[in-house]
Amino acid sequence: MAQFRNCIELVDHAIEAMAVVIMATFIIFGTLRSIFQLVNKSEGIYERYRVVLGRTLLIGLELLVASDIIRTVI
Repeated sequence: MAQFRNCIELVDHAIEAMAVVIMATFIIFGTLRSIFQLVNKSEGIYERYRVVLGRTLLIGLELLVASDIIRTVI
């Protein structure tokens, strides 16, 4: 039983790490893309940037909630 609990805790930590990596990666990617578009004087940069950040945070937060639920159950 202890091995199963350790395995689930490992999965929990992996999900948390994945959430952080996804959020950091896409925030950096979205910011760099927006800066590139700003230099090229594209229109609607702010709106697209907000969409990228919103989606990124939503995915990351969903993963963190899943991780919390797993932690609560074990």
